[in-house]
Amino acid sequence: MFIQDRLGRTALHYAAADFNITLLSTLIKRRVKVDMQDNEGNTAAHLAVAGPPRDPENPYSNELEDIFNRQHMDRLAYLELDPANIIQVAALLLLLKHGDRDLMNRNGETPTDIVENDELRRFIDDYLLRPDPAAAAEHDYAEIAEEVARRPPEPEYAGSGDECRVCSESTNLVTFHPCQHKVVCSGCATRMKKCLECQIPVEKKVISPDLESPEPADEKETGRLRSLEQKVQDLEEQFLCGICMERRRNVAFLCGHGACTFCTQGLVNCHMCRVKIERKIPLY
Repeated sequence: MFIQDRLGRTALHYAAADFNITLLSTLIKRRVKVDMQDNEGNTAAHLAVAGPPRDPENPYSNELEDIFNRQHMDRLAYLELDPANIIQVAALLLLLKHGDRDLMNRNGETPTDIVENDELRRFIDDYLLRPDPAAAAEHDYAEIAEEVARRPPEPEYAGSGDECRVCSESTNLVTFHPCQHKVVCSGCATRMKKCLECQIPVEKKVISPDLESPEPADEKETGRLRSLEQKVQDLEEQFLCGICMERRRNVAFLCGHGACTFCTQGLVNCHMCRVKIERKIPLY
């Protein structure tokens, strides 16, 4: 229930006549009926236009930031409106945004009909017809967020999130047998003799499916891995110790075979041909 005086006016009418933006915002938030008419058929918006502008105590209040954005203020500055007129326009727009802008008084005038400045009338029409760019952007972001929320989750394939323990690349992983651990990629697995996870000797290496595709690796990739393994094995046989396969071969026997200094300590017979070692020759 809204109390009206003998002129048929409510607190909203008088707040509009005084261009009290703070009181108008409070009353509107409390769902006061904006389109109530007095005895002359004037709404609060009519009184906001008809009343003479007066100098406000604080022309740049926080309420103006909720009504006008930077583009609006630039356009008002172009119209050469003083602070009092800007407050008056703000009160009018605040009421028209929440009420019927086409409601006429007994003289057949709408609130915008009373505005004498043609440029200002066009500004009011543009303000009410065109959405606030900031609000439109916020609406667009809300639609995007809603669309993302409705989007079904992408399937996760086997091995998703794993990476090579050596090179830290998320790519094809190799499954070691018999331990079944997947710790390195195909490139780093070529020289692996033991599993990095459990130190169990590797008997077989199988390429895992690619992270970006649910299909298993093709035969070409498997053949490339085997070729690399064979090349590395040939190099190991030439330069690495034939016993530990870790240190460089720096001791040779008369039989032609060799090993590292550490493994040949106490060695009596050649580990390859079982011939008795007569002499150990250092290699540099």
